[in-house]
Amino acid sequence: MEEKSVNLINKEADLPEPILHHIMSLLTMKEAVKASVLSKTWFKAWQTYPVLEFEPKTIKEDWYYHGRREKIFKFLDNSLRNREKHTDKYIHKFAIKLISLSCDREFASLIDRWVYHVVASNVKELKIAFALCGRHYTLPQMIFSAKSVHVLELSGCKLKYLPRNNRVELCSLKKLCLDKINVDDDVLENLIAGCPMIEDLSVYKCSNITSIELFGLDKLKEIKVKNNFELQRVEIGAANVQSVLISSLNTLRQIDIASCKNLKSLILDTIITDEWLSNQISELNQLEYLSVNKSEKLENIRISSLSLKTLIIHGSFGLNSIKIETPKLSEFTYDGKIVEFSSNALYLSEANLCISTNQFYSRNDEYIRFLGNFCHSKVVSVESSKDVIIPVELREIRNSPLFGVKHLNFNLLDSLHPFEICIPIAKILDGLLWIAPHQEAISIECGGNKSSFTFSYKKHLTADCCKSLPVSCWRHCVKEVEIVNARTLKEGEIVKRYLLQEGDIYEKIVALKDLGDFIGDL
Repeated sequence: MEEKSVNLINKEADLPEPILHHIMSLLTMKEAVKASVLSKTWFKAWQTYPVLEFEPKTIKEDWYYHGRREKIFKFLDNSLRNREKHTDKYIHKFAIKLISLSCDREFASLIDRWVYHVVASNVKELKIAFALCGRHYTLPQMIFSAKSVHVLELSGCKLKYLPRNNRVELCSLKKLCLDKINVDDDVLENLIAGCPMIEDLSVYKCSNITSIELFGLDKLKEIKVKNNFELQRVEIGAANVQSVLISSLNTLRQIDIASCKNLKSLILDTIITDEWLSNQISELNQLEYLSVNKSEKLENIRISSLSLKTLIIHGSFGLNSIKIETPKLSEFTYDGKIVEFSSNALYLSEANLCISTNQFYSRNDEYIRFLGNFCHSKVVSVESSKDVIIPVELREIRNSPLFGVKHLNFNLLDSLHPFEICIPIAKILDGLLWIAPHQEAISIECGGNKSSFTFSYKKHLTADCCKSLPVSCWRHCVKEVEIVNARTLKEGEIVKRYLLQEGDIYEKIVALKDLGDFIGDL
């Protein structure tokens, strides 16, 4: 074993430095440090490795590092000092994340020295993240004249007294992320104005910001504004923006994105009105993806778009109706109560429906009518409670709502009421095969356990009962069904397979007692 290790070290010692750097890029910093003691060549490669990342992944790991603060800081300090000897080398990335330390003067001075060094070494990516007890770390001014920086991510810091002059010169910056930063409107405006090449902007959970205005940024492509505590207004006048996410804590009062003529993706998790949604979307002629989440004021959604391909409406429980004129729509996701729905979408490749009735009485007619809007979809996924079981007497007089669908996925929601009766999985399958007859495949999922059914059908039917029904009874027209059960446990996944042929398939499914145990009497 020792001989093999020596041979491995000798072979790797012959590798050129760029290859060793690539190997280190696949390791954690801790692993890379261990590798540096393998040989002199490895040690030299570590000293010139242009990436220094110190980012504990968990609170437990951070507290472990917290107990070794002096040793770790000394290691980081020495690592940067060693790199000063190699004046021909630059630092590509420097990232530091500390969670549970207080920001005393000595600590701030040390961080300042590290920042000064990496900026002087033409760092490309700079990430500074703190969640400190007590005072926030105030960023040094030198960061805002770092002409080499392409990516700047700041978290838990303070931007203070940023001057309104030409001293903000982040002329190469393409990505700026501000997370939990103490910064006011003027400082933010001045900062962004000094980033003429910016392509990606994120502002998360920042305090003291009341307004974000973005104009004249021709390179800006992606914007994420999320949960800023006092934010009231967002106005985006960047014509080339392609992706916008806006999420607020119910403080946002005004949003204007109509000037984003090239916008393709829009995610809204904030309070908007029916009128705002209709007017703004009609101005976005390139929009392909729209997600609207948890907007309390929406009552009657009206969306008209010739470009929209994906529409998601989630958790807007005050809704009464949805009317969409979106002929290119291919994917629709809806989570909420049953509403009046109309669409001119010619073909949906996928429809995902999570139906929450929250009533204790039957709404079968409304449920059937709602599902019928998606009969031309290729794949339909439904999350629901026991409402999937349509009474037999209603099946005899109503048409199946999803007759044209070939693949149906059903996820049984947790019981909405403690008095709901238990339903065997065979009965749920029977209900699904009426809702969507002649299925090629059905999957039923509950609590992480999943059963998949694949069907083949007889060419000629002989059962007399089928002649009087709107749709032939699946029990008499199924030739064969293959069942695959998957159950996830701590020790791994258990998979069982069954192949049922001939006879009464329904009774054979009922007879599979371990199938009931596997998924449970639902």
